[in-house]
Amino acid sequence: MILADIIRMLEEIAPPKYAQPDDTIGLQAGDPDQDVKNILVTVDITPEVVSEAIRRKADLIVSHHPVINSRAGFLSSVRADVYPQSLIYKLVHAGTALYVMHTNYDAADGGINDVLAEILGVVDTKRLLPTYTDKMFKLVTFVPEEASEAVRVAVADAGAGEIGNYSDCSFQTEGIGSFKPLVGADPHIGTVGELEQTPEVRLEVIVPEEFMGDVLGDLAGRRAAI
Repeated sequence: MILADIIRMLEEIAPPKYAQPDDTIGLQAGDPDQDVKNILVTVDITPEVVSEAIRRKADLIVSHHPVINSRAGFLSSVRADVYPQSLIYKLVHAGTALYVMHTNYDAADGGINDVLAEILGVVDTKRLLPTYTDKMFKLVTFVPEEASEAVRVAVADAGAGEIGNYSDCSFQTEGIGSFKPLVGADPHIGTVGELEQTPEVRLEVIVPEEFMGDVLGDLAGRRAAI
């Protein structure tokens, strides 16, 4: 399996968006296209851990704490004779990749905090403060009245319209759409050079940033079929 596929699976467990803004997570060394057969998991990257990974011919280390840390700001070069730069140097030289899951794994469902709470017998857990907020967009489109339901369902299936514990949220306003197809147009409704007025629906939905590509793709496909 290639490293990029493993990273996708790790990021399903602990999405990067859960990490604190100044936390340095993700791939810190390695090639996303490299093959991975052996993985070593650790809390910290130490000289002993790096030596163990090389001895066991690990292709990837998954660590909780990072070596490259934006908050500390101490990794300005990669040298074999200076610690902790030497750790990255040895990993690159050995062809061993390093991936970090830190505060994103702390906050993930089933992550470190949930495991610790279970061990300690803590019940009815909840986040004291949110660690992230999804960037949201409002999508507005105009569609022929007879196609409005099909378009609404398509964008909802692609991830639009989820607000809290509700799905398929949208707002629709009926009206009259006006347009004049120009030379070169191939209108589904109307005639080139003539003003057309037809019943339309203004459809408004909220879309999380992560689903925007899928929603716009489905919307474009639906509009092309109209």
